[in-house]
Amino acid sequence: MTSKLHQLLTDAGQAVGYQDHIAVGATEPHARTMKRAAEATGLSMLHEQAPTLNPGVDGGLYLPYGTEAGKVSTLAAAMLSHSVTGKAGAQIIVIDRAPAAPAGESTLPAFYTRDYRFDVVKPAQFALLADGAEVTDAAWPISRAAVDLSTMPTYSFRVNMTRAQQREYGLGFLSAELEHSIIAGIARSADAALLAAIVATTPAAFSLGAAAAKGCQFADLRAIVGSAGTGAAAQQGELFVDGMAAELCMEVAPTIVGTWMRAAVAVHEDVTLIADRRSVEGDLSLTCFVNLQPLVPDAGYFFVRG
Repeated sequence: MTSKLHQLLTDAGQAVGYQDHIAVGATEPHARTMKRAAEATGLSMLHEQAPTLNPGVDGGLYLPYGTEAGKVSTLAAAMLSHSVTGKAGAQIIVIDRAPAAPAGESTLPAFYTRDYRFDVVKPAQFALLADGAEVTDAAWPISRAAVDLSTMPTYSFRVNMTRAQQREYGLGFLSAELEHSIIAGIARSADAALLAAIVATTPAAFSLGAAAAKGCQFADLRAIVGSAGTGAAAQQGELFVDGMAAELCMEVAPTIVGTWMRAAVAVHEDVTLIADRRSVEGDLSLTCFVNLQPLVPDAGYFFVRG
């Protein structure tokens, strides 16, 4: 079955940079409008499956990192499998597109409002009440981070492919590998956005006492080790930071420790793809757009390992 990306690249390879206008009853164009020699489509991370790759059948020697041969999964599940923060416990929230207008009302202007947010609910702070004493106000136990679809940051990616590459690898197999690369890249962008948002809050230095004071449980703590490698130690094939399970990540420099289930990244369902024909030989460029937003309701659950 031909994937959307495969069909897009095929159509773009035949695209022309003009549009002829032919009057009714005529056989020759009376005008020509110049246009971009390009085609566009979109992928749904919620409803479409990642293309399967089978080295024995497709002839490839290597699979994309984290991909099992012949495994079928949605694009959203494939993205989660590549996310370091997601594996540590961070929530990856895929925002679905707005529904179509009701039947018979498609010509009417309308606005569809959706409220998405990520809440962190903390235990209510009870205190011993002495006889005759007044109850004191406690801190509000709920922290919220809202998803703003109108200002959700856009991330982009562009790559060029020559006609020779298309002939050498075959457009079908090439498009399948590119789709896996795109999904892994979205996961990496989600990690980078979330880690940058946490670092921007200037987290406190990590200590077991600081984590205990925030109400963290040791079993929930995970460390993400950045390019500085601070505090990381490998033991019998496992990576640890101060006894906590850890993983490497190239998207950050310091080592971040936290309870990652208290943070999230909102990723819009739609991945926009635009393929341009760049030459008469059929050289193509592929451009991708995706919208995502980090959500950190309470940055106090994250620390920097000094």
